[in-house]
Amino acid sequence: MVCQRLFAAAAIALLLVSTLARAGSPPEACCQNDGTCVVRTPTDCFNVGGEPMGRPVCGPPIDCLGACCLPDGACQFTVRAQCDLLNSNRRWFGYSSVCSTTTCVGACCRPDFTCFLSAPDPCAFPDRYLGDGLVCDPAICEPTLAACCILDGSCMIARECDCRSLAGSWFFEQPCQPLLCINVLVGACCNSGKPDTCSLTTEGGCNGSFTPGQTCIQTCGTFQFLGACCCADTCFIVESAQCNSRFFFNTPCAPSPCRPGACCDPFTGLCLLLPNPDLCNFTYTAGAVCLPNPCPPSAAGACCNRNTDACNVRTLLECIAQQDFYRGDGQPCTPTTCAGACCLPPIYGGRGSVCTLLARPDCAAAPGTHAGVFTTCGILSNLTTCCAANFNGSGGLSVLDAFSFLEAFFAADPRADFNNSALISVQDIFDFLEAYFVGCT
Repeated sequence: MVCQRLFAAAAIALLLVSTLARAGSPPEACCQNDGTCVVRTPTDCFNVGGEPMGRPVCGPPIDCLGACCLPDGACQFTVRAQCDLLNSNRRWFGYSSVCSTTTCVGACCRPDFTCFLSAPDPCAFPDRYLGDGLVCDPAICEPTLAACCILDGSCMIARECDCRSLAGSWFFEQPCQPLLCINVLVGACCNSGKPDTCSLTTEGGCNGSFTPGQTCIQTCGTFQFLGACCCADTCFIVESAQCNSRFFFNTPCAPSPCRPGACCDPFTGLCLLLPNPDLCNFTYTAGAVCLPNPCPPSAAGACCNRNTDACNVRTLLECIAQQDFYRGDGQPCTPTTCAGACCLPPIYGGRGSVCTLLARPDCAAAPGTHAGVFTTCGILSNLTTCCAANFNGSGGLSVLDAFSFLEAFFAADPRADFNNSALISVQDIFDFLEAYFVGCT
Protein backbone atom coordinates (compact mmCIF):
# COMPACT_ATOMS: atom_id res chain seq x y z
CA MET A 1 0.00 0.00 0.00
CA VAL A 2 2.85 2.39 0.87
CA CYS A 3 4.52 1.63 -2.46
CA GLN A 4 1.27 2.30 -4.26
CA ARG A 5 0.94 5.70 -2.63
CA LEU A 6 4.58 6.59 -3.33
CA PHE A 7 4.08 5.65 -6.97
CA ALA A 8 0.93 7.74 -7.16
CA ALA A 9 2.67 10.72 -5.58
CA ALA A 10 5.59 10.43 -8.00
CA ALA A 11 3.28 10.12 -10.99
CA ILE A 12 1.27 13.16 -9.97
CA ALA A 13 4.45 15.16 -9.35
CA LEU A 14 5.72 14.30 -12.85
CA LEU A 15 2.41 15.34 -14.38
CA LEU A 16 2.59 18.59 -12.44
CA VAL A 17 6.10 19.42 -13.62
CA SER A 18 4.84 19.27 -17.22
CA THR A 19 1.93 21.56 -16.44
CA LEU A 20 3.43 24.12 -14.05
CA ALA A 21 3.23 26.69 -16.85
CA ARG A 22 -0.50 26.82 -16.30
CA ALA A 23 -0.13 27.91 -12.66
CA GLY A 24 -2.72 30.52 -11.81
CA SER A 25 -2.71 33.75 -9.85
CA PRO A 26 -1.07 33.81 -6.39
CA PRO A 27 -3.28 33.14 -3.35
CA GLU A 28 -5.09 36.02 -1.74
CA ALA A 29 -7.66 36.68 0.97
CA CYS A 30 -11.00 35.03 0.16
CA CYS A 31 -14.25 35.87 1.95
CA GLN A 32 -16.45 32.77 2.24
CA ASN A 33 -20.23 32.68 2.56
CA ASP A 34 -20.06 31.87 6.28
CA GLY A 35 -18.17 35.12 7.00
CA THR A 36 -14.75 33.52 7.47
CA CYS A 37 -11.63 34.53 5.58
CA VAL A 38 -9.15 32.04 4.07
CA VAL A 39 -6.19 32.38 1.72
CA ARG A 40 -6.92 30.83 -1.69
CA THR A 41 -6.19 31.48 -5.35
CA PRO A 42 -8.95 33.53 -7.01
CA THR A 43 -10.07 30.46 -8.99
CA ASP A 44 -10.34 28.29 -5.88
CA CYS A 45 -12.12 31.12 -4.08
CA PHE A 46 -14.77 31.40 -6.80
CA ASN A 47 -15.15 27.60 -6.89
CA VAL A 48 -16.27 27.53 -3.26
CA GLY A 49 -18.65 30.46 -3.72
CA GLY A 50 -16.32 33.02 -2.15
CA GLU A 51 -15.09 36.42 -3.28
CA PRO A 52 -11.39 37.36 -3.67
CA MET A 53 -10.44 40.48 -1.73
CA GLY A 54 -7.32 41.50 -3.67
CA ARG A 55 -5.04 41.39 -0.60
CA PRO A 56 -2.41 38.74 0.18
CA VAL A 57 -3.57 38.03 3.75
CA CYS A 58 -6.75 38.03 5.84
CA GLY A 59 -7.26 40.47 8.68
CA PRO A 60 -7.85 44.23 8.99
CA PRO A 61 -9.02 46.14 7.06
CA ILE A 62 -10.83 43.12 5.58
CA ASP A 63 -13.99 42.00 7.37
CA CYS A 64 -16.10 39.37 5.62
CA LEU A 65 -19.26 40.66 7.27
CA GLY A 66 -21.12 43.79 6.26
CA ALA A 67 -24.08 46.05 6.95
CA CYS A 68 -27.51 44.63 6.05
CA CYS A 69 -30.65 46.77 5.89
CA LEU A 70 -33.72 44.85 7.08
CA PRO A 71 -37.23 45.38 5.65
CA ASP A 72 -38.23 47.50 8.66
CA GLY A 73 -35.24 49.82 8.20
CA ALA A 74 -33.06 48.37 10.98
CA CYS A 75 -29.42 47.52 10.24
CA GLN A 76 -27.61 44.29 11.13
CA PHE A 77 -23.89 43.53 10.79
CA THR A 78 -23.88 40.05 9.29
CA VAL A 79 -22.87 37.74 6.46
CA ARG A 80 -24.48 38.00 3.06
CA ALA A 81 -26.34 34.68 3.50
CA GLN A 82 -27.92 35.91 6.75
CA CYS A 83 -28.98 39.11 5.01
CA ASP A 84 -30.71 36.98 2.35
CA LEU A 85 -32.51 35.07 5.10
CA LEU A 86 -33.83 38.18 6.84
CA ASN A 87 -34.67 40.23 3.76
CA SER A 88 -36.10 38.85 0.52
CA ASN A 89 -35.00 42.01 -1.28
CA ARG A 90 -31.47 42.06 0.06
CA ARG A 91 -29.85 45.40 0.85
CA TRP A 92 -26.36 44.26 1.83
CA PHE A 93 -23.73 46.97 1.52
CA GLY A 94 -20.67 44.82 0.98
CA TYR A 95 -17.69 43.49 2.86
CA SER A 96 -16.38 45.65 5.73
CA SER A 97 -19.38 48.02 5.60
CA VAL A 98 -20.67 48.88 9.08
CA CYS A 99 -24.06 49.88 10.48
CA SER A 100 -22.68 53.01 12.13
CA THR A 101 -22.22 54.60 8.70
CA THR A 102 -25.16 52.92 6.93
CA THR A 103 -28.58 54.58 6.75
CA CYS A 104 -31.46 52.23 5.95
CA VAL A 105 -34.38 54.67 6.01
CA GLY A 106 -35.26 58.02 4.54
CA ALA A 107 -38.13 60.42 3.94
CA CYS A 108 -41.18 58.96 2.16
CA CYS A 109 -43.91 61.29 0.85
CA ARG A 110 -47.58 60.35 0.72
CA PRO A 111 -49.88 61.62 -2.06
CA ASP A 112 -51.25 64.21 0.40
CA PHE A 113 -47.65 65.42 0.98
CA THR A 114 -47.28 64.22 4.54
CA CYS A 115 -44.00 62.50 5.33
CA PHE A 116 -42.87 59.43 7.27
CA LEU A 117 -39.56 57.62 7.65
CA SER A 118 -39.42 54.37 5.72
CA ALA A 119 -37.15 51.86 4.05
CA PRO A 120 -37.30 52.10 0.22
CA ASP A 121 -39.38 48.94 -0.37
CA PRO A 122 -42.34 49.84 1.91
CA CYS A 123 -42.39 53.31 0.37
CA ALA A 124 -44.10 52.05 -2.79
CA PHE A 125 -46.11 53.90 -5.46
CA PRO A 126 -48.02 56.17 -5.08
CA ASP A 127 -45.71 57.10 -2.19
CA ARG A 128 -42.35 58.62 -3.14
CA TYR A 129 -39.02 57.67 -1.50
CA LEU A 130 -36.73 60.69 -1.43
CA GLY A 131 -33.51 58.92 -0.44
CA ASP A 132 -31.57 57.26 2.38
CA GLY A 133 -30.81 59.55 5.28
CA LEU A 134 -33.27 62.33 4.41
CA VAL A 135 -35.38 63.33 7.40
CA CYS A 136 -39.00 64.48 7.51
CA ASP A 137 -38.59 68.21 8.01
CA PRO A 138 -41.86 70.18 7.90
CA ALA A 139 -41.63 71.19 4.25
CA ILE A 140 -39.82 68.30 2.57
CA CYS A 141 -42.97 66.87 0.95
CA GLU A 142 -44.89 70.13 0.51
CA PRO A 143 -45.64 70.92 -3.15
CA THR A 144 -45.91 74.32 -4.68
CA LEU A 145 -49.48 75.46 -5.11
CA ALA A 146 -50.82 74.87 -8.59
CA ALA A 147 -53.90 75.19 -10.78
CA CYS A 148 -57.02 73.19 -9.86
CA CYS A 149 -60.01 72.88 -12.18
CA ILE A 150 -63.15 72.14 -10.16
CA LEU A 151 -66.56 70.78 -11.14
CA ASP A 152 -68.05 74.04 -12.43
CA GLY A 153 -65.10 74.60 -14.79
CA SER A 154 -63.51 77.37 -12.75
CA CYS A 155 -59.87 77.43 -11.67
CA MET A 156 -58.34 77.89 -8.25
CA ILE A 157 -54.83 77.65 -6.80
CA ALA A 158 -54.64 74.73 -4.37
CA ARG A 159 -52.63 71.81 -3.09
CA GLU A 160 -53.24 68.52 -4.90
CA CYS A 161 -55.08 66.84 -2.03
CA ASP A 162 -57.32 69.89 -1.51
CA CYS A 163 -58.08 69.88 -5.23
CA ARG A 164 -58.88 66.14 -5.28
CA SER A 165 -61.12 66.60 -2.25
CA LEU A 166 -63.19 69.02 -4.34
CA ALA A 167 -63.34 66.46 -7.19
CA GLY A 168 -61.03 68.69 -9.20
CA SER A 169 -58.21 68.15 -11.70
CA TRP A 170 -54.81 69.36 -10.49
CA PHE A 171 -52.01 70.59 -12.79
CA PHE A 172 -48.53 70.35 -11.31
CA GLU A 173 -46.56 73.65 -11.43
CA GLN A 174 -49.16 75.31 -13.70
CA PRO A 175 -50.89 78.63 -12.94
CA CYS A 176 -54.57 79.33 -13.62
CA GLN A 177 -54.85 80.38 -17.27
CA PRO A 178 -58.03 81.59 -19.02
CA LEU A 179 -58.64 78.46 -21.13
CA LEU A 180 -57.05 75.83 -18.85
CA CYS A 181 -60.30 74.40 -17.45
CA ILE A 182 -62.48 74.53 -20.59
CA ASN A 183 -61.40 71.12 -21.87
CA VAL A 184 -60.90 69.49 -18.47
CA LEU A 185 -64.35 70.02 -16.97
CA VAL A 186 -64.79 67.22 -14.41
CA GLY A 187 -67.96 65.21 -14.03
CA ALA A 188 -69.49 61.80 -13.32
CA CYS A 189 -68.53 59.00 -15.70
CA CYS A 190 -70.74 55.89 -15.79
CA ASN A 191 -68.26 53.24 -16.94
CA SER A 192 -69.60 51.13 -19.81
CA GLY A 193 -67.22 48.24 -19.13
CA LYS A 194 -68.22 47.99 -15.45
CA PRO A 195 -71.99 48.41 -14.97
CA ASP A 196 -73.16 50.47 -12.01
CA THR A 197 -69.71 51.93 -11.36
CA CYS A 198 -68.84 55.59 -11.41
CA SER A 199 -65.65 57.64 -11.49
CA LEU A 200 -64.89 61.34 -11.43
CA THR A 201 -62.98 62.32 -14.56
CA THR A 202 -62.97 64.56 -17.63
CA GLU A 203 -65.03 63.85 -20.71
CA GLY A 204 -61.92 62.80 -22.64
CA GLY A 205 -61.01 60.31 -19.91
CA CYS A 206 -64.50 58.78 -19.69
CA ASN A 207 -65.20 55.41 -21.30
CA GLY A 208 -68.97 55.56 -20.92
CA SER A 209 -71.68 58.12 -20.20
CA PHE A 210 -70.33 61.49 -19.03
CA THR A 211 -72.29 64.12 -17.03
CA PRO A 212 -70.24 67.32 -16.61
CA GLY A 213 -70.32 69.12 -13.29
CA GLN A 214 -71.95 66.19 -11.46
CA THR A 215 -70.65 64.01 -8.66
CA CYS A 216 -71.16 60.27 -8.39
CA ILE A 217 -73.87 60.37 -5.72
CA GLN A 218 -77.01 58.65 -7.06
CA THR A 219 -75.51 58.51 -10.54
CA CYS A 220 -75.07 55.46 -12.78
CA GLY A 221 -77.67 53.47 -10.82
CA THR A 222 -75.36 53.14 -7.81
CA PHE A 223 -74.63 55.10 -4.67
CA GLN A 224 -71.24 56.46 -3.68
CA PHE A 225 -70.87 56.54 0.10
CA LEU A 226 -69.65 59.60 1.96
CA GLY A 227 -66.85 59.63 4.49
CA ALA A 228 -63.92 61.53 5.93
CA CYS A 229 -61.00 62.34 3.63
CA CYS A 230 -57.73 63.62 5.11
CA CYS A 231 -55.57 66.18 3.39
CA ALA A 232 -52.61 66.34 5.79
CA ASP A 233 -54.34 67.13 9.10
CA THR A 234 -57.44 68.71 7.47
CA CYS A 235 -60.66 66.67 7.22
CA PHE A 236 -63.25 66.87 4.40
CA ILE A 237 -66.55 64.99 4.01
CA VAL A 238 -66.56 63.78 0.40
CA GLU A 239 -67.54 60.83 -1.76
CA SER A 240 -65.11 57.92 -1.83
CA ALA A 241 -64.37 58.58 -5.52
CA GLN A 242 -63.34 62.12 -4.69
CA CYS A 243 -60.73 61.24 -2.08
CA ASN A 244 -57.21 60.74 -3.41
CA SER A 245 -55.76 60.41 0.08
CA ARG A 246 -56.82 58.55 3.26
CA PHE A 247 -60.56 57.83 3.20
CA PHE A 248 -62.64 56.70 6.20
CA PHE A 249 -65.99 55.26 5.09
CA ASN A 250 -69.04 56.59 6.94
CA THR A 251 -66.78 58.47 9.39
CA PRO A 252 -67.44 62.06 10.54
CA CYS A 253 -64.80 64.76 10.81
CA ALA A 254 -65.65 65.37 14.49
CA PRO A 255 -63.66 63.92 16.14
CA SER A 256 -61.28 64.09 13.23
CA PRO A 257 -59.57 60.86 12.14
CA CYS A 258 -56.84 63.11 10.76
CA ARG A 259 -55.74 64.27 14.22
CA PRO A 260 -53.01 62.81 16.48
CA GLY A 261 -53.05 59.17 17.50
CA ALA A 262 -50.82 56.47 18.95
CA CYS A 263 -48.09 54.91 16.80
CA CYS A 264 -46.84 51.54 18.10
CA ASP A 265 -43.44 50.12 17.15
CA PRO A 266 -43.87 46.30 17.20
CA PHE A 267 -40.11 45.75 17.59
CA THR A 268 -39.69 47.80 20.77
CA GLY A 269 -43.23 48.18 22.14
CA LEU A 270 -42.67 51.95 22.30
CA CYS A 271 -45.51 54.41 21.67
CA LEU A 272 -45.28 57.77 19.89
CA LEU A 273 -48.07 60.35 19.65
CA LEU A 274 -48.11 61.46 16.00
CA PRO A 275 -50.35 63.92 14.11
CA ASN A 276 -51.61 61.39 11.55
CA PRO A 277 -51.02 57.83 10.26
CA ASP A 278 -48.78 59.02 7.42
CA LEU A 279 -46.03 59.78 9.93
CA CYS A 280 -46.27 56.30 11.46
CA ASN A 281 -44.38 53.43 9.83
CA PHE A 282 -45.97 50.88 12.19
CA THR A 283 -49.45 50.43 13.77
CA TYR A 284 -51.52 53.61 14.18
CA THR A 285 -54.65 54.13 16.31
CA ALA A 286 -56.41 57.44 15.63
CA GLY A 287 -57.35 59.42 18.73
CA ALA A 288 -55.47 57.08 21.09
CA VAL A 289 -53.01 58.35 23.70
CA CYS A 290 -49.69 56.89 24.82
CA LEU A 291 -50.39 57.04 28.60
CA PRO A 292 -51.14 54.36 29.48
CA ASN A 293 -49.15 52.65 26.74
CA PRO A 294 -51.61 50.90 24.35
CA CYS A 295 -48.84 49.07 22.47
CA PRO A 296 -48.37 45.31 22.81
CA PRO A 297 -44.94 44.09 23.98
CA SER A 298 -42.29 43.72 21.29
CA ALA A 299 -41.94 40.47 19.37
CA ALA A 300 -39.04 38.17 20.22
CA GLY A 301 -37.39 35.06 18.80
CA ALA A 302 -34.27 32.94 18.77
CA CYS A 303 -31.02 34.92 18.65
CA CYS A 304 -27.71 33.19 17.89
CA ASN A 305 -24.54 34.63 19.43
CA ARG A 306 -22.08 35.26 16.59
CA ASN A 307 -19.08 34.21 18.71
CA THR A 308 -20.37 31.19 20.65
CA ASP A 309 -23.51 30.18 18.67
CA ALA A 310 -25.38 30.10 21.99
CA CYS A 311 -29.12 30.65 21.54
CA ASN A 312 -31.25 33.08 23.58
CA VAL A 313 -34.77 34.44 23.03
CA ARG A 314 -34.49 38.18 22.45
CA THR A 315 -36.22 40.97 20.56
CA LEU A 316 -34.91 41.81 17.10
CA LEU A 317 -33.39 45.09 18.26
CA GLU A 318 -31.74 43.45 21.29
CA CYS A 319 -30.26 40.80 18.99
CA ILE A 320 -28.90 43.10 16.31
CA ALA A 321 -27.59 45.53 18.95
CA GLN A 322 -25.11 42.76 19.87
CA GLN A 323 -24.46 42.11 16.15
CA ASP A 324 -25.87 38.61 16.60
CA PHE A 325 -28.09 36.60 14.22
CA TYR A 326 -31.89 36.87 14.59
CA ARG A 327 -33.78 33.75 13.45
CA GLY A 328 -37.30 35.24 13.32
CA ASP A 329 -40.25 36.28 15.47
CA GLY A 330 -41.56 33.45 17.64
CA GLN A 331 -38.73 31.07 16.72
CA PRO A 332 -37.77 28.93 19.74
CA CYS A 333 -34.26 27.91 20.74
CA THR A 334 -33.83 24.25 19.79
CA PRO A 335 -30.65 22.12 19.65
CA THR A 336 -30.33 22.87 15.92
CA THR A 337 -31.45 26.53 15.85
CA CYS A 338 -27.86 27.80 15.82
CA ALA A 339 -26.35 24.70 14.21
CA GLY A 340 -23.50 24.73 11.75
CA ALA A 341 -21.10 22.31 10.10
CA CYS A 342 -19.17 20.17 12.60
CA CYS A 343 -16.07 18.34 11.35
CA LEU A 344 -15.52 14.99 13.10
CA PRO A 345 -12.42 12.70 12.99
CA PRO A 346 -10.51 11.25 11.24
CA ILE A 347 -8.64 14.51 10.79
CA TYR A 348 -6.83 15.47 7.60
CA GLY A 349 -5.37 18.88 6.89
CA GLY A 350 -6.36 20.09 10.34
CA ARG A 351 -10.04 19.27 9.75
CA GLY A 352 -12.23 16.27 10.37
CA SER A 353 -13.36 14.46 7.25
CA VAL A 354 -16.87 13.61 8.50
CA CYS A 355 -19.37 16.49 8.42
CA THR A 356 -22.62 16.82 10.38
CA LEU A 357 -24.80 19.75 11.48
CA LEU A 358 -24.47 20.44 15.22
CA ALA A 359 -24.59 23.38 17.61
CA ARG A 360 -21.13 24.48 18.76
CA PRO A 361 -21.30 22.94 22.28
CA ASP A 362 -22.51 19.59 20.89
CA CYS A 363 -19.74 19.65 18.29
CA ALA A 364 -17.07 20.32 20.93
CA ALA A 365 -18.39 17.40 23.00
CA ALA A 366 -18.26 15.00 20.02
CA PRO A 367 -15.32 16.00 19.85
CA GLY A 368 -15.19 17.94 16.61
CA THR A 369 -14.27 21.29 15.03
CA HIS A 370 -17.14 23.73 14.43
CA ALA A 371 -17.14 25.80 11.23
CA GLY A 372 -19.57 28.45 12.46
CA VAL A 373 -23.30 29.09 12.67
CA PHE A 374 -25.20 28.71 9.34
CA THR A 375 -22.29 26.89 7.64
CA THR A 376 -23.20 23.77 5.69
CA CYS A 377 -21.39 20.57 4.74
CA GLY A 378 -21.80 21.08 1.01
CA ILE A 379 -23.73 18.93 -1.44
CA LEU A 380 -23.08 15.16 -1.44
CA SER A 381 -21.32 15.28 -4.80
CA ASN A 382 -19.00 18.07 -3.67
CA LEU A 383 -18.32 17.97 0.09
CA THR A 384 -16.20 20.97 1.00
CA THR A 385 -16.49 22.24 4.59
CA CYS A 386 -14.83 19.26 6.28
CA CYS A 387 -13.12 17.74 3.25
CA ALA A 388 -9.51 18.93 3.21
CA ALA A 389 -8.74 16.52 0.34
CA ASN A 390 -11.20 18.44 -1.88
CA PHE A 391 -8.40 20.93 -2.29
CA ASN A 392 -9.89 23.05 -5.09
CA GLY A 393 -13.39 22.98 -3.56
CA SER A 394 -14.95 21.98 -6.86
CA GLY A 395 -16.38 18.85 -8.47
CA GLY A 396 -15.81 16.47 -5.55
CA LEU A 397 -12.62 14.45 -5.19
CA SER A 398 -10.72 14.10 -8.46
CA VAL A 399 -7.18 14.14 -9.81
CA LEU A 400 -7.59 17.90 -10.24
CA ASP A 401 -7.45 18.23 -6.44
CA ALA A 402 -4.07 16.48 -6.51
CA PHE A 403 -2.83 18.85 -9.22
CA SER A 404 -4.06 21.88 -7.22
CA PHE A 405 -2.36 20.59 -4.05
CA LEU A 406 0.95 19.98 -5.80
CA GLU A 407 0.82 23.39 -7.45
CA ALA A 408 0.45 24.90 -3.98
CA PHE A 409 3.21 22.60 -2.67
CA PHE A 410 5.80 23.65 -5.25
CA ALA A 411 4.76 27.31 -4.89
CA ALA A 412 5.32 27.08 -1.11
CA ASP A 413 1.69 28.15 -0.65
CA PRO A 414 0.84 28.02 3.10
CA ARG A 415 -2.16 25.82 2.22
CA ALA A 416 0.28 23.06 1.23
CA ASP A 417 1.14 22.55 4.92
CA PHE A 418 -1.53 19.86 4.89
CA ASN A 419 -0.66 18.33 8.27
CA ASN A 420 -0.37 21.70 10.04
CA SER A 421 3.22 21.03 11.10
CA ALA A 422 4.31 24.62 10.33
CA LEU A 423 6.66 23.08 7.74
CA ILE A 424 5.96 22.23 4.10
CA SER A 425 7.61 18.88 3.38
CA VAL A 426 7.13 15.64 1.41
CA GLN A 427 5.17 14.34 4.42
CA ASP A 428 2.41 16.77 3.43
CA ILE A 429 2.14 14.95 0.08
CA PHE A 430 1.79 11.57 1.81
CA ASP A 431 -0.80 12.96 4.25
CA PHE A 432 -2.75 14.55 1.42
CA LEU A 433 -2.82 11.31 -0.55
CA GLU A 434 -3.97 9.36 2.50
CA ALA A 435 -6.89 11.73 2.93
CA TYR A 436 -7.57 11.64 -0.81
CA PHE A 437 -7.79 7.82 -0.96
CA VAL A 438 -9.96 7.54 2.17
CA GLY A 439 -12.37 10.24 0.95
CA CYS A 440 -14.87 12.38 2.83
CA THR A 441 -18.38 11.86 4.20
